[in-house]
Amino acid sequence: MHVTALPQETLERSQLDSVVRGKPECTLTEIAETLAQVGDRGAVAGPSLRRDGGTVHDEDRGFPDSLDELPPPARDLSPTGARRAAVT
Repeated sequence: MHVTALPQETLERSQLDSVVRGKPECTLTEIAETLAQVGDRGAVAGPSLRRDGGTVHDEDRGFPDSLDELPPPARDLSPTGARRAAVT
């Protein structure tokens, strides 16, 4: 089951409290920055989460105009990533 296509069903059939729909790179960064500032993660576009006994689907986050806007993978953090050649 892919959470972008079925966020409601994913939350209902799992023990997850939240899921990130679409491309997670920007959404997860924004959630981390918001939580670090003791902000409300509900103000971030992209996630679906359990709240007050129900499920809340925050507004959709748009896709980046270019994949070049996304950070490159941190291959050095993977045990096998350092040995893999980057695809360009």
